Amino acid sequence: PNETMKKKRRAESSSAAGSADGSSFAPSSTTNFGRLVGTIRDEFLAASKQALFGVAFWPCDVSGDDDAAYYLATAGGPRATVYAAVDSTNHNGAMASSSASFRLDDTEPRQTYVDDDETEELFCVAWTKLERRGAPAPLLLVAGRHGVIKVVDCAAGEELVDAALQGHGNAINDLRAHPVDPALVATASRDESVRLWNVATGVCVAVFAGDGGHRDEVLSVDIHCLGRLACSSGMDNTVKLWRLDAPDVDAAVRASRTPRPRHASSGADDASALTTAAAPRPFPTAFEQFPEFSTAEVHSNYVDCARFAGNLVVSKSTANKIVLWTPDPHRDDRLLAYHHQSESLSSRREPRFFYEASAAVGPLLRRSAGGGRDDDREEASGVAGGGGDRPTTKPSTVKNAPVLVLVDLDLPRADIWFMKFALDPCQELLAAGGADGRCSVFRVDAAPDEPPLLRLPLLTGGGKSSVAAASAHTNPVRQCAFSPDSMLLACCCDDASVSVFDLSAGRDALAARQARYGTAGGDAAPSGGRASSTTTTTTKRPRATADAS
Repeated sequence: PNETMKKKRRAESSSAAGSADGSSFAPSSTTNFGRLVGTIRDEFLAASKQALFGVAFWPCDVSGDDDAAYYLATAGGPRATVYAAVDSTNHNGAMASSSASFRLDDTEPRQTYVDDDETEELFCVAWTKLERRGAPAPLLLVAGRHGVIKVVDCAAGEELVDAALQGHGNAINDLRAHPVDPALVATASRDESVRLWNVATGVCVAVFAGDGGHRDEVLSVDIHCLGRLACSSGMDNTVKLWRLDAPDVDAAVRASRTPRPRHASSGADDASALTTAAAPRPFPTAFEQFPEFSTAEVHSNYVDCARFAGNLVVSKSTANKIVLWTPDPHRDDRLLAYHHQSESLSSRREPRFFYEASAAVGPLLRRSAGGGRDDDREEASGVAGGGGDRPTTKPSTVKNAPVLVLVDLDLPRADIWFMKFALDPCQELLAAGGADGRCSVFRVDAAPDEPPLLRLPLLTGGGKSSVAAASAHTNPVRQCAFSPDSMLLACCCDDASVSVFDLSAGRDALAARQARYGTAGGDAAPSGGRASSTTTTTTKRPRATADAS
């Protein structure tokens, strides 16, 4: 039963030696950007040497709710805990302003859920909101080693498990709420599958696994902001994109919104008829075996986190890098066109600067170090779940479909896995932790030579959020999360602590960084316009916005 945890901690002994660069752990004193709001440690988990693996902010406004400005939940061991971040300058509960001064309410947690099975170990946490008792209610979603999703109604007055969704055959490593339909939740599991659930009706809507699916543990899942596409990544070094608007999946989603039909057999006696009528008919779960896109070219090791950034994908492995990329199914045709154009110009003895300009696109069109060989390509030969009008061959599901790498971000001490980064809601900032207990904050569209905006030291200081009593630690940062307005950043660690940082003063710093480095290494895109995607210069790169593709 400890196999998963041994894997996740296999490199901690080497990382506990401390930061190799010997840099100071003192927070910046020249600006409030990145100020430590506070650190809280779960003493119950710390006493049993259990880690916090998940952290998530409540994604909605908490106006009128006591003095809290934000709620955040953590998950680890058999416990999920909800804390409040308080705006010290504004006690009306409204969403804080950029001049707010925050502090963590460390008097006591606002709510705590403890699983009935003390051997449970929660790996992920998320929030959603559904109608309960005639009003919208915040629901806390947690899952972990036992492969069961627990839906906790945080407005019920006590720790009430609203539902327990079973179906996975092994541990659940990640879960994400649907950005458009709050009743839908996607999960990634050690059983090599991704599943889509309806938490309102308690049914498994779709299973994404099979011939074209993952060949090892699935570590991460995310849903596009429009809700039509999901991405998953795992131990097989691949990132896969799945269609949520495929005909069979879409039909299953619509069917899941109504209660399951009941039936009774004709000709049976009354008692048998009553028994049969009480038994729900199994829900017609959709099965998708083939992703819309699959590649192993971006990374050569476990891909423990993958997220959408607009129409682009950001993914991370254990090579101390985070990669911003996009599928590039027409790469071979484009390279062939470049080759023919080069030969034509060479025959006319054109000036040499053409070749130098053409060579500038090389880094963008290259295969990464983890790229596969041509003989590794394998095409899918069928489609599951009906869909008779869909093609029987999926050329985009080759094992190593081509990609266009846009940005490589250097992430120090990210050589162990199960450390998940976060994108802010505006998709301008990216936060990722390392094995040295520090969190790096980047611009998503950073230039190749651009350093991180911040390198935040995470502190530990007992059960209170006292910064004065805190000291630096070197425990791996397991997950980061931004508040819904990007004002706060939370990071949870292996020592069962969660640290919260104030980013409310960061917009000026972000504007200054953009003025210095430009937009993704080039000129800034006009406001409201589409950024340049020209590949024949060395300075222009696409922005990671929702309209860049």
